[in-house]
Amino acid sequence: MRKLRVVELYGGIARTWESFRRWKRCELGLLVDVDQLAIDNYTDNHPTAPYWKRDLATVSPDELTAKASGRIDVLLGCPPCQGFSDTGKRDPFDPRNRHVGVFARFVCALKPLAVVMENVPLLAASDQYRRFTRRLEKAGYRWTATIVNASLYGSCQTRQRLLFVGIHERARSWPKLPQPTHGGDKRYFGYHSQRMLKLDEAPVELLGIAPATFQLNSVFTAHDRVGRAPIPTVGDVLSGLPPLDSVDAQVLSHVVWQTGPDMIRRMSGVPEGGDGLEVRIIFPTLMGVYTGKGWRARSRRFSRILVAADSGTQK
Repeated sequence: MRKLRVVELYGGIARTWESFRRWKRCELGLLVDVDQLAIDNYTDNHPTAPYWKRDLATVSPDELTAKASGRIDVLLGCPPCQGFSDTGKRDPFDPRNRHVGVFARFVCALKPLAVVMENVPLLAASDQYRRFTRRLEKAGYRWTATIVNASLYGSCQTRQRLLFVGIHERARSWPKLPQPTHGGDKRYFGYHSQRMLKLDEAPVELLGIAPATFQLNSVFTAHDRVGRAPIPTVGDVLSGLPPLDSVDAQVLSHVVWQTGPDMIRRMSGVPEGGDGLEVRIIFPTLMGVYTGKGWRARSRRFSRILVAADSGTQK
C-alpha cells in the first residue's frame, strides 16, 4: 500500500503535520512558509525535512506540485489569522486575509484526497470563509467544520480554533471529526472561585469560552462532551524539562531567558492565576509599558496563551 503524501502550507513549526508524521501511512512531501525563524526552528530539529521558503501568493499549483515531488494526497493549511482574530483589529481589508483564497486556489487546482484547515473561530463568520466553502463544494469536496478546544484533545492550552476537514468525493468517504479524548474527572484549580473543581462543575471557568465562540452558536453546534483522560496542566508539561545549565537543557535550548529587572518586578507581583490587572494595581506607573490582559501565571491549571513560534507570518 503506497503512502499518502502530505503537504503543509503556512507551515510554521509544522504542528499540523506532526499528527500525520506519527502515522506510518504518511510521508512528508513539503512544508512551505516565509518565516525564516519558524523554518530554522523546525529544520534544526528535523534537518532532512523538505522546507521551502516562499510567499504562497506568488506560487503556482504546478510549482508546488513539482517542489513536492509530484502527487499531493493531503493538503494542510493554516492561513494567517490576524485579520479575523477577536484579539486583533478584525480588519476585513487586512491584506493577509487573501490567503484563505490562496489556499482555496491550491485545493481546487490540486484536488488532494483530503484537506485540513485550522484558523481562529471568527474566520467562520467572514465572507472569505463562505467563498472558501463554496469553492470547495464546486470542486467536489464534502466537508465538516466545528470549533474545538485543544485542551480536550490533550494540550495544556485551552485554545479554541476552527477546524475544517474536507474529503474529495472520489475518496467515497465522508469527513468526520473525532470526539474529545481528554477531560476526565480530575479536579483543577479555578481562579475565579479559588477552589478545586471538576470540568462538569465549571466548564466555562476552567476552559474559558472565547467571545467568538458565542457569536458562532448559530453556525456550529456546541459540543459538550469531554474525554476520559485527564487534561495536562502547564506544570505537568514543564515538569519533564532537564535542569537549567545541564547539557540536555542546552541541546533543547532550554536556557534562562534574559529578563530585565523591570520585567522581573512586574512578574513578581503577579499571583498564581493572576493577569495584567494585578500589574496595573501593584505597579500603576508601568501601565503604559505592559498592560495586556491575555497573559497569566498558570502552573496549576491550563494556559490561555502560549507564546511560541507556532505559525507563519505570510504578508
